[in-house]
Amino acid sequence: PKKFYVYPPRPQGLNTTKMIDKIRSSVSRHITTIVISLLVFITSTNNSAVTGQDCQPSGRITAQKPPAGKCANLQCCAAGQTYATYLCSPPVTNRTAAVLNLSGFDKGQSSGGPARCDNKYHSDDTPVVALSTGWFNDATRCDEVIIIRGNGGRTARAVVVDECNSRVGCDNSSDYQPPCPNNVLAASKAVWAALGVPENSSLYGEMDVTWSPTNETNPLGGPSSQRHRSKIIIIGVIIVVIIVSLV
Repeated sequence: PKKFYVYPPRPQGLNTTKMIDKIRSSVSRHITTIVISLLVFITSTNNSAVTGQDCQPSGRITAQKPPAGKCANLQCCAAGQTYATYLCSPPVTNRTAAVLNLSGFDKGQSSGGPARCDNKYHSDDTPVVALSTGWFNDATRCDEVIIIRGNGGRTARAVVVDECNSRVGCDNSSDYQPPCPNNVLAASKAVWAALGVPENSSLYGEMDVTWSPTNETNPLGGPSSQRHRSKIIIIGVIIVVIIVSLV
């Protein structure tokens, strides 16, 4: 009798196109998740870590006697005294409490070199300020207009052009001056004039104020550094290009 053999069904060939599409789709989803997580992390780190509710000193500096001929003013670090350094500042609100100090932003004045935001010098007649390190926030406030209130309700508008460095002090790079406290606005003479504080006033040079941010930027016409924002944009663009190339 004739025998019949039953062969197992022949396996179908793999559909490589569908497999590649699935892999691409999976990779795209994972990359998108990573991008969103990265941007959220960077934003939250810079908005909360540097202006946290519990802003504690990041370190302390014990000052040495400045070398001969260095720092001849009254703001020099005192030998043997300990100074706190900060990476953070108090949280920014609509009325953030601060100490307004007098500073010069022109060549040869107390700010030293040109302003960090636009790499320029600014005259005493220009209403500009430097913010403590935490508020300056890695230059993300560069060129921003802020409103300062003080001296019995007077207001002044000023442009952020520099950092009042709270991280270092009592060395050559800081002209042997103490680290900036974490709650300082160092302002030009124009700001003090706008607040109506005469130079012979007991308030002149250091005064309690409040300040608030605005949505206005770059009124001085200089280039905005915006370095941190640029980093985020560049990272986002690169990853978007990768996603598009995989799709």
